[in-house]
Amino acid sequence: MSPGAGFPGGGFQVDGRAMALEQMHSYLLDKLRQNPEKPVILRTDPGATYGNMIAVFDDLRMLEEDQNKGKSETDAKFKINISIPTRREIENIWSMLGVS
Repeated sequence: MSPGAGFPGGGFQVDGRAMALEQMHSYLLDKLRQNPEKPVILRTDPGATYGNMIAVFDDLRMLEEDQNKGKSETDAKFKINISIPTRREIENIWSMLGVS
């Protein structure tokens, strides 16, 4: 699952679909409930602002906090595994997949 952390025009994509930042919560919650170990990979467009990536990162952390409200210390905590790959890591992945 890969939310694009912003594009030059300020838009966002999740799993290849245009999506407003506000829409990501329910979409990602559904995905993470199916597979809680699945990483959320933030990949930014080179022309996007740094602020867009931070907005997505902050939003994911707030989602995590919201899901853990009211849980006791012994309750299992909702955890989002966030990954921010480097450009080299992204290029290596595409290369391994045979995509140019």
